Amino acid sequence: MDEEMYIINALCYNCETLMKVALIRSDGEKRGSTTSGPKAFNSKEIALAISKGVEIEEFYFNEEPFVANTCKSCGKFIGEHYLFTNYFHLAECGELAYEIIDL
Repeated sequence: MDEEMYIINALCYNCETLMKVALIRSDGEKRGSTTSGPKAFNSKEIALAISKGVEIEEFYFNEEPFVANTCKSCGKFIGEHYLFTNYFHLAECGELAYEIIDL
């Protein structure tokens, strides 16, 4: 399987504003996982997601930086676990609209 970026249209879990989130689905060989959020994106993939309307911001956890899908309205980020359970899974089940971009 080639790598694909999903751009998912969803509501922010915090403020319920419409937002877009990005993740990459692959065979797992390149990234160590079949689905990866922005913290595993390279700079070109981050730029692509941003060009599609995704807000990706840098945050810190235990003084370590990471990037994440972020709500433009309230500034909350989508953690990796929730990105897959609350967004990707619902998109795959047909409950959320999404776009797929071949990488």
